[in-house]
Amino acid sequence: MPSFALVNLATNEPFPLDGKSAVTVGRADTSDLCVPDTACSRTHFRLSLTAGGWVVEPLSANSPT
Repeated sequence: MPSFALVNLATNEPFPLDGKSAVTVGRADTSDLCVPDTACSRTHFRLSLTAGGWVVEPLSANSPT
């Protein structure tokens, strides 16, 4: 199975997705991946692993994900 990661383009630091079935992304400290950018909502989106691959689910009405 291939390895997947989100990558911080500013620092090239990877956030591995291996072994995870869901990951929340947003500004909130409680997010799995915290994005310190006001363009990102507190709970911006969730990545969920399905049988067909990763699915992006917007969590904020204001997140044009």
